[in-house]
Amino acid sequence: LEEMINTVPPSELAKVHIDFFQRLARCVSSQHFQVAERSLYYFNNEVVVKAIQEFSPDVYPLLFNALSRNLRVHWNRNINALLLSALKTMMELNQVMFDQCSQRLKAEMAQSKTKQQQRDQRWKALEAVASKNPASAAVPIPRVTTPTLPLARDLMEDTVFDMKALTLEQPDPRSKNARMRRKSFLPQDQDVQQALMAHTPHGLNLSANGSD
Repeated sequence: LEEMINTVPPSELAKVHIDFFQRLARCVSSQHFQVAERSLYYFNNEVVVKAIQEFSPDVYPLLFNALSRNLRVHWNRNINALLLSALKTMMELNQVMFDQCSQRLKAEMAQSKTKQQQRDQRWKALEAVASKNPASAAVPIPRVTTPTLPLARDLMEDTVFDMKALTLEQPDPRSKNARMRRKSFLPQDQDVQQALMAHTPHGLNLSANGSD
């Protein structure tokens, strides 16, 4: 796909730019670190960056939401750095569109939080009415909780990602070495490493005399 983008005339790219960036937004939202990593490298491509700037009214709402939401929940540190770098690139390309998308996302999350609170209040009102029924003493009222996705809960708590995070010193994922690397570095857990070092494989824990 990247080779095709590099060779297709700009007039042809204009015909499919919405479909292309919709697919790119889905890929950068992936929890699979290799899928997200390869798609985020598209922000190093001059043709793609130029298209983002040229078609910003259509592209920014798609990419901004995907990048900012995945930044909240992705487990891989290298992907988080790439997400920050992509957001910073978008902010530098078009500050006005970036601010508009940020405010729109913030309003959507506030509205979602309000709806959740209203839903909880209605359930509490129903439980209060049901508790007045004499039969409720013999039949316990089930506690109904509205399921909330971790993504939505995380976004509600912080309303919108911290803009200051884009100015923090981050390793530049667009460097030459980063582009040539095919796999991400997984986060290192000291507890896991110590447990692996202390582990004795099955069959090697034999007595000194070699008895079974």
